[in-house]
Amino acid sequence: MVRQRHIALALVALAASAVGAWWAGAPMTAAAPVRTAPLPGQPIAMVVEARTGRVFVAAANVSSLTAPGSISMLDAATGAVVRTVTVGVNPQVLAVSDATLRTFVVNAGYGSPRYTVSVLDARTGVVLRTVPVAAWRPVAITVDDRQRRVFILNAGPLNRTGAGVGRGSVSVLDGASGALVQTTEVGRNPSDLAVDGAAGRIVVVNSGATVMNAGSVSVLNAAAGHVIRTVPVGPGAGVVVVDARTGRAFVTTHAGIYVLDTRTGAVLRIVPAAGSALALDRATWTCSHDR
Repeated sequence: MVRQRHIALALVALAASAVGAWWAGAPMTAAAPVRTAPLPGQPIAMVVEARTGRVFVAAANVSSLTAPGSISMLDAATGAVVRTVTVGVNPQVLAVSDATLRTFVVNAGYGSPRYTVSVLDARTGVVLRTVPVAAWRPVAITVDDRQRRVFILNAGPLNRTGAGVGRGSVSVLDGASGALVQTTEVGRNPSDLAVDGAAGRIVVVNSGATVMNAGSVSVLNAAAGHVIRTVPVGPGAGVVVVDARTGRAFVTTHAGIYVLDTRTGAVLRIVPAAGSALALDRATWTCSHDR
């Protein structure tokens, strides 16, 4: 357990040094860890806020499944722990807003209350508020800084075998206050989402009941928060990446990679390639996948 925490801090230091180089305009090269230090609980996720020079690390409480987790705020330059605050139960996913200087922590919960989002000041690390989001577990989060909105993807209900038996939803939060603005229903068993800020769209992948069933993609208007189109895709729909420069979304399925127009939601082509992960190279603007 201690070894894992130390590894997490070493990774944080590497990430912080890389971001520092990027922020200064220098080439991004591997660097030795600045420091290694223990963190409370079990580190789960981390995110970097480049404007404030802070790294946020989420940790679950190892003493009890129902006990609150924590967020440790580190100095990106030195790796020193600046502040540690208590958040909700079982924090799982993090995101930051450069526009509003807020850090959003999705707490998966255990027992009651189940699913909440903790909103932190990205400059001080202080918890500003905690917001309940949905009746079903949150699985992903993305931020649209143009609209100053945060979108949290909530999985729908599952049966005892793990098959999706209901529709999921997207919780829309105000990017400054963290207040819940609205909740929009999407497709069955949603798994991932991404934002195209230039097009003003949020792209949601709905996996369907199981990996053997056909999936779908819901396209939301980022300003209004409502679904403008849902299109069917192949079985095994999993992840999505968006190329905002070309206005294209790439979605993995067992039938191939679906390429969609983010503004209209239209399927432009299906690339015959299997995979469960995607990456976008912003230097060459090419999309690669695992095999």
